[in-house]
Amino acid sequence: MGDLIFAEAGLAAFMILGAALLGLFLQRGCGLILLAGAAALAAGLCILGTRLAGWPGLLVAIGVVAWLGARVGHKLGQRKGARLISGLWLGLCLSGAVGYWIAGSTGALLIAPAISLLFWGALYLFSGFLLPLRDSSQRDEAFHSLLTFSLGTNYPYYVMNDRELEKRVDGSPYKSFFCGPGIVITDCDHLAVITDGSNIKVPDEPGLTFTGRFEVIQRVMDLRPQLKAFPVEARTLDGIPLRVLTFCPFHIHWGGQKPTPGKPFPFQKRAIFQAVTAEPVEQGQKRGWEDLVVIHGTRIMQDIISRYKFDDLCLALGPCINGPADDLVLLYQSDEEPAPADPRHDPRLQIRSELVTRLRKAMKPFGIEVLGGGISNLLPTDNELIQQRIANWRTKWQNRIMAMQAEGDAQRAHLIGQAQARVEQELLIAISKMLADTLAEGEDMSDELLAAAVVASLEGMANKPGIKLEQDTRAKLTYLRSIGKPLLLSAPSAKRQGE
Repeated sequence: MGDLIFAEAGLAAFMILGAALLGLFLQRGCGLILLAGAAALAAGLCILGTRLAGWPGLLVAIGVVAWLGARVGHKLGQRKGARLISGLWLGLCLSGAVGYWIAGSTGALLIAPAISLLFWGALYLFSGFLLPLRDSSQRDEAFHSLLTFSLGTNYPYYVMNDRELEKRVDGSPYKSFFCGPGIVITDCDHLAVITDGSNIKVPDEPGLTFTGRFEVIQRVMDLRPQLKAFPVEARTLDGIPLRVLTFCPFHIHWGGQKPTPGKPFPFQKRAIFQAVTAEPVEQGQKRGWEDLVVIHGTRIMQDIISRYKFDDLCLALGPCINGPADDLVLLYQSDEEPAPADPRHDPRLQIRSELVTRLRKAMKPFGIEVLGGGISNLLPTDNELIQQRIANWRTKWQNRIMAMQAEGDAQRAHLIGQAQARVEQELLIAISKMLADTLAEGEDMSDELLAAAVVASLEGMANKPGIKLEQDTRAKLTYLRSIGKPLLLSAPSAKRQGE
């Protein structure tokens, strides 16, 4: 009996030491006292049972301790806690009994501690393979989370699934005794920002993050470039309401780094802190850091548009391409002259440039880097205004077309008049020359011969290169020529008969 009590005393010392170390690891000083005291109580009950009734008393004491341990474990972590504490106690007792059966007190004092050390060492190493640890500094937290998970006192576990944070294991972050860290596992392009209500904790890298007591996830930051498109309603300088779709690509400031294959997305801790602490609250609801771009971009666009008149936003992008007719079809404008072919005269380009410049400056204090931006067409919110604008545009162009047609008709009449004068002049010169030649020879010219000469002159002018006559006109000249030829032929023959 004395040999058995000696073995129990030795195992009691080992158990109290191990419980103290485990309590210190789980709950620091408070855990050391609680677990060491519980181990001393369990060992004292076993020794007392052995002294009173030998082996039967020891078995009763072991059963009583197992029951008490299950009750305490149930209080901590329901069924999981009850199974863990009673299982560890019975396992230690079984290893001591096997050792005592093999080699008495010596076997109990050697085999039971060896089995316990082997069990806890293997459990510590195994915990490092259960989670995607960044480095060995997280191994203690992984072991801690394994113990508290087995005990049922863990904090919540979250895993990023399809860009959404999904709770995998329930838990309360407000428990205090022997509770373990929560787990947050994200992709390489997301970062979980943790807060305890008064402080904000930004992890060193995306991936595995452990949470402590009172700590919850405040925001999961997407480190990739983002694109926000949002409608903006604004008023022009002359009070006309417009609607424009504005879009802007941006991302959390990377601190001059670039994404590298095989590594998480870069980021600046200061930029993360600035973006999270600046998240806006509207109507009692908190909005994400991405909405900072929407809020400031809307204000900037409203300010820019308020400096333009509505007519200034409808200028053509360039001059007419092939003439006035193409200007009617391809382009429209509010002024009378086409705008010069200069991109700087396009108000949309000027608005976009000012929007990007001002938005970059506004987002810099919030840790957000703006990559660019753009806008859609500037359209009035009232469709009747568009119809009125089209009617005004139609009236202007109708007046312009009528003026161009009148100018063309006047130019056509002028050209026709010049052509008629030139024909009359040439005809007069030709007839005058013919009369001069006839009078010089001392002959008289009859009316028929004069008419035939006129027809011949007209035919000569019609045959000049570049002259195009209609078919009806050529038929009339042919008929006149057929009448005039006999006259021209009869005149010389009459002259010879007279001689």
